[in-house]
Amino acid sequence: MDGNDIPYVFIDQFYTGNLEEIQSEAVLVELRASLSHYEIDMDALFRRAMERTMVQLSEREITSLKERFLKKIQIVQKDGTIRFSICIQEEEGKV
Repeated sequence: MDGNDIPYVFIDQFYTGNLEEIQSEAVLVELRASLSHYEIDMDALFRRAMERTMVQLSEREITSLKERFLKKIQIVQKDGTIRFSICIQEEEGKV
């Protein structure tokens, strides 16, 4: 199936002794395909944040912020919906 780019087939098309693994893999393949359609333009996100806050940052400062904060992005799931959050804890010596 992999060699022919067939992501999955319906289970009733063949018999297998390990049905749960095949079902899980089929769902995972479909989720990956669905999620690949979602993208976030981080440059636009930062530009919009700077416009809303009226903060002027150099390209170097923006790059530094991205490196610092993007590592802290978390995905939070509640009631079947996911959202993104940046978990910022007080860094030692900073408020």
